Amino acid sequence: MTVTFTPSWTDTGTQVIAPQCLARGSLVRGTLDLSTKFGAYLFLGIGRGGITALTNGVNVEIRRTLNAGGILMPGSPWFAALSTTAAALLKLINLLAGYVAGTSAFEVDGTGTPAADEDYCSWGVIAIPAGGTALPALEFIRVSKFSGTTLTIDAPCKVAKIDNEILTSKADQWCVWCPGGCTYSVIFDYGDDAAGEAVAVVCYAQRLDSEVGA
Repeated sequence: MTVTFTPSWTDTGTQVIAPQCLARGSLVRGTLDLSTKFGAYLFLGIGRGGITALTNGVNVEIRRTLNAGGILMPGSPWFAALSTTAAALLKLINLLAGYVAGTSAFEVDGTGTPAADEDYCSWGVIAIPAGGTALPALEFIRVSKFSGTTLTIDAPCKVAKIDNEILTSKADQWCVWCPGGCTYSVIFDYGDDAAGEAVAVVCYAQRLDSEVGA
């Protein structure tokens, strides 16, 4: 007899760490409870806040915890990464009316030439805010080409863009599978850098809640 398993996903982009500005010298931590779930994909992103090179980079750690978070093993993370540290480019959306969601090409100004196939962070604001400030319009985009003053991305944006909105290069993104049966701790740690502007961070979860056989 053939058994067919139908997965049930929560595909809403659950915010483990909400989109926000992270100041240099600080960290932010989120928790994801998968104790009764099959697992989840975590989508993590870091956007640069300016053109200054980072001293050490932002540490990213996903820790599988024991006893529902009651026991920590920080020296053996499930996933660990470090952001890029090189100086970034800063561009600004250049259109008084802004751009609606679904746009793929933007007029930009500012110094430097964006490189094809490079990830950018679209902040949704015209000035980097204080650490801890929510960034509801944060979006990560990937440059397909840059010609003259027109930046074209490889997929239409999902969030509308405003005039003079900040776009920064050297964005980092990861997708990590986390098996269920426990609680996970997610950390962005920007505590040990002596140089670098604030960064934007976010962690979304796409959960596999169950599989039903029939």
